[in-house]
Amino acid sequence: MTCIVAAVNKDGEVCMGCDSAGTSGADITIRQDKKMFSKGLFLIGYTGSYRTGQVLEFEWKPPTRQGTKDDMEYMVRKVVPSMTDILSEHETTIIKDSELEGNAILLVGYKSVIYQVGCDFQVGIRAKDGFSEFDKSYFDAIGSGGEVAIGSLYSTSSRKVSVHDRLRIALQASAMYTAFVEPPFYFESL
Repeated sequence: MTCIVAAVNKDGEVCMGCDSAGTSGADITIRQDKKMFSKGLFLIGYTGSYRTGQVLEFEWKPPTRQGTKDDMEYMVRKVVPSMTDILSEHETTIIKDSELEGNAILLVGYKSVIYQVGCDFQVGIRAKDGFSEFDKSYFDAIGSGGEVAIGSLYSTSSRKVSVHDRLRIALQASAMYTAFVEPPFYFESL
């Protein structure tokens, strides 16, 4: 259980924040290793298995973009399959009902866009407020504190608050109103 938050700032940087709770049932450990990392042009945060995040951080190599016409196609046809390959190689995925399943959900910042990669490895982009068309001033959050964080990020979206402060407030709200989100909080931008 955790909370990973991300938003795009006015300069097009993807900014991300994470908490420090590692949980197993009702047990919580405050961990020093972060639930996010940067690799090349990617900023990646993860919920679920720390092992999945560690394999991606230390073993995954971002693929070339050759043969793809846009960023979403690149994510679907190149990036996610390369991730599933390395995760399968390190036995951090399972086959259930003939389908490959992971044990983590990812937020992936790439070229001013925040992608959400589900545990079934589908790729999505959240609309700005869930009702309007995609806008680059958007945000996303995942984990047990994700819904509280989305509410916080939405409530601060029209205020003159820096993206870093919005992410911090969202993580604080998640820690206050969910059981498995804990400081310290960490932040990165790319």
